[in-house]
This record gives sequence, structure tokens and C-alpha cells, in this order.
Amino acid sequence: MNTTGRKKTVPKRIIRPYEKDAREYEELMDQLDLKQSELLDLFGYAGRTSRRYKKGDGKLPLSTLKLMRLMAKGVLTKRQVMRA
Repeated sequence: MNTTGRKKTVPKRIIRPYEKDAREYEELMDQLDLKQSELLDLFGYAGRTSRRYKKGDGKLPLSTLKLMRLMAKGVLTKRQVMRA
């Protein structure tokens, strides 16, 4: 307790269940030099949806991560993904 007789309130940590995927998503975006606007073209996401994925607030589709991983390895190009 502090001097006012009240308990100190500890700020709660926001639990983001998809944090691990969000980190990988952001790392892959950086590695591939992709902007959120480009993700709209590649995967059909709205900017808001992409921001939610990046923060870990929404469940990122596994297909998106797999395609981004393949792009990072050089197996697929942006153009191939857009044409698919």
C-alpha cells in the first residue's frame, strides 16, 4: 500500500494470443520490403486487417505466412503470387 492507503494498481499486460505469428509477419514484411498497401494487392487485405495482424490482434491465415516464407526463400516472386 502507498501513503494514501490504497493499493497500487499494476497495469495489466495486454495478452495477444497471436504474438508469435505477428512477429514473424512483421519480420517477413521487412525482409521482403513489403508495405501494407502491397499486401492489399498480394493477399486482398484491407490496411486495417494488416495492421491487426501486425499487432497480433487477429489470427493471421496460415496460407499468408506460408506464401511469405516461400517468397523470403526465393521460391516465389511477388508477381507469381499476384498472378495466382
